[in-house]
Amino acid sequence: MFLSKTDRETIHEAALKVLENTGVKITHQEGRELFLSGGCKADGDRILIPSSVVSEARKKAPSIVSIYDREGNSKLSLGNGETYFGSGSDALYN
Repeated sequence: MFLSKTDRETIHEAALKVLENTGVKITHQEGRELFLSGGCKADGDRILIPSSVVSEARKKAPSIVSIYDREGNSKLSLGNGETYFGSGSDALYN
């Protein structure tokens, strides 16, 4: 791991504060409605995401995500403790 458990927890808590207090600018109406129906609040063009919503979403998310090629063949499983690097748009995943 690149970061200690304490460092990861500190970053996670800071991210939760940003999502809850500053929010995320979402201008797509259907996207806004999805967040609002899920327990988030609107503040102008920003959506404020409470930590409880993040926590529930994390519980529902799969622990492993499969990546497929254009032909539909499974090529990579994310979430198995490995670190992967890509060439650009596919940011670091650990």
